[in-house]
Amino acid sequence: RITFEELYARIPSTVQMLLVIAEKRDDFTGRQVMLDFSKYRDQIAIFRTTTDGKLWRKFNITMTDVPALFVILRNRTFERINIGRNSSNNIDYRDLFNNAIRLYINKTKYIENFDDRDFEEVILSKNALKNTETKQKLAQNKNVTDEILDKNTIYRKVNMIDLELALSYMFREEVPQTKEIHGEAYDALVQWLTVLTKYFPGREPVIAYFKQLLLKVNEQSNGFSGNQFRKIIDIKTSNAYLPNDHVQYQHCAGSAPQYRGYPCALWLLFHTLTISQYQTAPKQINVTEIPLAIKNYIKHFFGCRQCSINFMKETINITQLNSQNKREAIIYLWKIHNSVNKRLRGKVTEDPKYPKVQFPSKKLCTTCQSMNKDNTSNEYIMSKTIDFLVEYYSKENMDTSLILNKSYNNEKLLTRQERLVSSIKYKTEIKEHTGLVKYIITLI
Repeated sequence: RITFEELYARIPSTVQMLLVIAEKRDDFTGRQVMLDFSKYRDQIAIFRTTTDGKLWRKFNITMTDVPALFVILRNRTFERINIGRNSSNNIDYRDLFNNAIRLYINKTKYIENFDDRDFEEVILSKNALKNTETKQKLAQNKNVTDEILDKNTIYRKVNMIDLELALSYMFREEVPQTKEIHGEAYDALVQWLTVLTKYFPGREPVIAYFKQLLLKVNEQSNGFSGNQFRKIIDIKTSNAYLPNDHVQYQHCAGSAPQYRGYPCALWLLFHTLTISQYQTAPKQINVTEIPLAIKNYIKHFFGCRQCSINFMKETINITQLNSQNKREAIIYLWKIHNSVNKRLRGKVTEDPKYPKVQFPSKKLCTTCQSMNKDNTSNEYIMSKTIDFLVEYYSKENMDTSLILNKSYNNEKLLTRQERLVSSIKYKTEIKEHTGLVKYIITLI
């Protein structure tokens, strides 16, 4: 289906190492590894293949041989990288693949400025997290019914803490990972910042922060590096700031650290922006403005290359939205989100305490659904559903109590180890980031 030559045609000229991970379709290892090495995405390209086709025949493997790791060299030959094996039944292929890639990089010296310490810290933190996670799982009630699980998902308002946490991670961690921000990437950043300044329903200092950041970015129209952007975002005055001291998700908190978190908050952000535009903009609005800004951000800055490709496919019809319907963007993102929830219902990445029900559930909105003609399934009543979404994601319905509580902002600083455990909520987020496998990535 695809050749080595075609793979090389897809990657930037700066890439020094092309890796291919062969695995089963439902496996997450490949996407986890993509996220782990996203810091070096200008030098390392990682693809995953899940179909027994041309590549598999070239590699001389079958389903019984996967997961497997290969490097494709510039001369279009390949080597299989030994990932080792774990005698335990609970094999963590992510660690095996990461270790094998690190050893290969250290041996070949293909990658400049490669820092092994990043991965050592993640491993130490992940081990600490696993110990906590095991205790939590033992304490869970395995006989909880779907009805009880459903209740856990519905009685929590959108929390401003979650939106600010997502934005902080986005601009302080995700965007700076792009080595060079020029051309289309620069335009995408300006487009995304413009949407935030116009529609983010946040407090005044945060909105002022994005306005100042947009001015600074506009002043450098030739672009800049990711490292330079780290300096550009360093804006903090009494009237303009983006908090970086929030340490825990609220609405998006999972029953264990690997669940929900950033991808959940990212979806909340997307929805609140469309509602804000609908409520504050004139009668006639640009319905593709926010969906296109989201799409271009994911295309150029989201840390997982394969996830970005999947999202591009899912939103291929984005320019065909009905410009005459002011609610079109709201409907568009809601349908995509429910499609993802349906696909991932019951998967291993699903938080058992917060199942991926179709939203809104019947308990949350008793008038939003009706039985179809053959009484075999529920159908959403569009007018009532949209009315509900507008109210649910509106600024007026948002929980800002922790933001307003000054004592919250005076919480003691985390120790270094606690910060590492906290950061793993992002770095292990195939269980969480794979919402960008959990949410965004697996849209295809």
